[in-house]
Amino acid sequence: MKSHALYTILKERKYSFFSGVPCSYFTSLYNHILDDKAIQYIAAPHEGLATSIAAGAVLAGKKAAVIIQNSGLGNTINPVTSLCIPYELPLLFFISGRAYQIEDEPQHRVMGTRMHAMLLALGVSAYDLHETGEEVGHSDAESHETKKPVAIIVKKGLLEQDKAKSQQRSAHPQATVPVYRDKTTERMSRTVALQIISQRTNECAVITTTGTSSREFFTLTDRPGHFYMQGSMGHAGGIGLGVALNTQKKVVVVDGDGALLMHLGILSTIGYYHPKNLVHIVVDNEAYESTGNQYTTPVDFAQVAASCRYAFSSCCSIPGSFEKELQKALLKDGPSFIHVKAGPSEKAEIPRITKALSQPDLAQRFREFLRK
Repeated sequence: MKSHALYTILKERKYSFFSGVPCSYFTSLYNHILDDKAIQYIAAPHEGLATSIAAGAVLAGKKAAVIIQNSGLGNTINPVTSLCIPYELPLLFFISGRAYQIEDEPQHRVMGTRMHAMLLALGVSAYDLHETGEEVGHSDAESHETKKPVAIIVKKGLLEQDKAKSQQRSAHPQATVPVYRDKTTERMSRTVALQIISQRTNECAVITTTGTSSREFFTLTDRPGHFYMQGSMGHAGGIGLGVALNTQKKVVVVDGDGALLMHLGILSTIGYYHPKNLVHIVVDNEAYESTGNQYTTPVDFAQVAASCRYAFSSCCSIPGSFEKELQKALLKDGPSFIHVKAGPSEKAEIPRITKALSQPDLAQRFREFLRK
């Protein structure tokens, strides 16, 4: 099958957003996608973030696909099982078949011989691509009917390489210098930090990180523009990027220090693609508070974000400074980053969101908010 033919089928079926980690099986397909200015392709640091970035685009109304090598399929398990399936987000996966029905390098053999069974065990339908490409139409229809991801496996040599040229890298912004506001050991509680965010973002799309941060934010103020993560730890930035690139609304990501450490590479991706409507906040209490306050390893997140070319980056720890920094970030072009050094929550018992709102209903009302 010619790579251009597969690209054409996807375009005819209205797929306009792609993310992934390259594999040589897909070289020409990548080049056709990159050469089309009507299509967005986001280069992800790893396959899990490619999944959450694409999921964010789906929430914003796009048809999205993820293109990966099967050696990185394991990285997608968390966002597939705790984000895409529970929130009913349809996606297509194109997965190269290294060591799939062929001899290959030892490092590919375990995944290559078991990936079909593994996908089925996760509840993800998987089909081999053939020369006609008819599996794309069937998989697209199934994905949107079942509201789940569907995988298409591409065997070695099935996609014919052609003369498509890769797009030249666009110029990217320069690194910035972070601003440090408070020279004090005083820290607001996480509760106060979340209250400030809630009061200032009533017209924004807000994505909150997994765990008790989302649950506490839900108890403070619940709005249709809030997307509360209840799994997929570390993927708030990926979801936020996918949403921000596909809406004119201001998008606010409320991250946690433990979660952001898990997938720190998203800062580089956000800095490179530079969505002007994104505000990224990490509420850093130096602990995994949801699981009993085990400590996290400290990082100067504001410095990392500045080095990753966020347009603006700051660090603060008291309410007055945070309110000023947030107001500034909401008014200016971003992406902006605010590192909030905080203490523990003031709430001892925080109820679960799923007792009041199902994950599919949460995703649907968030979609409707973005469409308005």
